Amino acid sequence: MVKHTALVLGVLFILTNCSSADVGRLMENYLWEKRVLIIFSPSTERSNLKAQNRMLSAVKSGLRERDMVVWRLIDGKSVTVNGRQKPHLPTRIFYKHFKVSPEKFVVILLGKDGGEKLRKARRVTADELFALIDAMPMRQQEMREGRN
Repeated sequence: MVKHTALVLGVLFILTNCSSADVGRLMENYLWEKRVLIIFSPSTERSNLKAQNRMLSAVKSGLRERDMVVWRLIDGKSVTVNGRQKPHLPTRIFYKHFKVSPEKFVVILLGKDGGEKLRKARRVTADELFALIDAMPMRQQEMREGRN
């Protein structure tokens, strides 16, 4: 409940001020809890986006095991978080914060520590994504402790 309240407050803060720095504050709500995969695409028709979505749909249990949340920013207009539409979030601040051109397809992975672990201008395979995450010290500890 506390995390949910913090996330709602973070979103409200962004809505009232709408600056790039606020995206960082919103992402801080995931610190030490979730890994964040952010997909930027100029169109829903982009082949990279379609392939990325197919891959993510096929590995949902792997995403859950690795405590992942998936953000999609499409057309410079649409924001979804784990498939849920977030019409109140202005996409422009995300593009600015992550220094992504609205015309480009880009995939970014943020670790639980909030650091950028991956940035690709192409789709990312499940093997590539999971190998990177599974090699991270925090993930290694989670696996040793039997947490996922």
